[in-house]
This record gives sequence, structure tokens and C-alpha cells, in this order.
Amino acid sequence: WTIIVELYNIVLLIHNFLEHMDVVVLLDNKTIYKIF
Repeated sequence: WTIIVELYNIVLLIHNFLEHMDVVVLLDNKTIYKIF
């Protein structure tokens, strides 16, 4: 269920992100943990 909710949030917010930012980088939580 978490994946569905995350995808749903991304779909709702992507337009807002693109409107206010030049570059948008979307990372999965697991990817962020691997980086840090």
C-alpha cells in the first residue's frame, strides 16, 4: 500500500514541482538511504 500512496502523491504533485523548479529529482526512500 505504501508504494501506491507514494505513486499517487507523486502524480498529484509533479505538476506543482515542475511549475516551480528547473530540475526535479525524485528518489525512492531506499535509494536515499543507500546514498547516505
